[in-house]
Amino acid sequence: MKVYIMTDLEGVGGVVKQDLQTVSINPEYYRACEYLVEEVNAAVAGAFDAGATEVMVSDSHWQGFNIRMDLLDSRAACVTGSGRPSWMVGLEGFDAVVCIGLHAMSGTEGAVLDHTWDPDGWNNLWINGKLSGEFGLIAYMAGHYNIPVIFASGDDKLCLEAKTLVNSITVVETKKGLCRESAICYPLKQVRLKIKEGVFNALKNIKNVKTLKLESPVEMIVEYKNTRIVDGIKIINGRKLLNSKKIEYKGKDVTECFNLLF
Repeated sequence: MKVYIMTDLEGVGGVVKQDLQTVSINPEYYRACEYLVEEVNAAVAGAFDAGATEVMVSDSHWQGFNIRMDLLDSRAACVTGSGRPSWMVGLEGFDAVVCIGLHAMSGTEGAVLDHTWDPDGWNNLWINGKLSGEFGLIAYMAGHYNIPVIFASGDDKLCLEAKTLVNSITVVETKKGLCRESAICYPLKQVRLKIKEGVFNALKNIKNVKTLKLESPVEMIVEYKNTRIVDGIKIINGRKLLNSKKIEYKGKDVTECFNLLF
């Protein structure tokens, strides 16, 4: 059994401040990255305890260079760095996707560090008419390869978002969001233990988790924060200008559509 772990930073336990903890110019960022790798290691341990034969971790926050390789469980491989050929590199052929440290979609009330993809550039994303966040993107990308997303961790709002889309998914709350940069953070050791147990149980229950599939063609609409961004996007085949802040992207499947976004 092969397990693919998608990671982000904003949903990790103990992370609440954008400028201090999620960008590398601040010393607190490096502490946040240690929190991240501990949660990833908990997920890796849970996967192997459940019978995994291979685990791949995708370092997916910002520039993709957040997980300290010297601290990562030595049983796991890791996709790291920017400029990679696709968002979920090497996903095809895996049996399950696990999400660690995710955040809720842009505009979610009371969510910690909510955004969708680019907090400075995007307002909203719709996938086949449904308002979606990054969890939705992951779930639909995995579904393209007939892979279920079986587990997600993040704040309480992210967990609700994930359960709404995949009601059979296992979730673990890392904190309870109060507002964008404030939360009740649960004890980190308890969170990591729950992640390990949650991933283990999710893999044992994998047959009962729904795999999300999108009908073809796939349409994504991005609402950008300002007209300057839209003015700089070239309108080519598969892209359609809807108004001064919205562009429609359309492809035969979710991977083709996703590639048109960039």
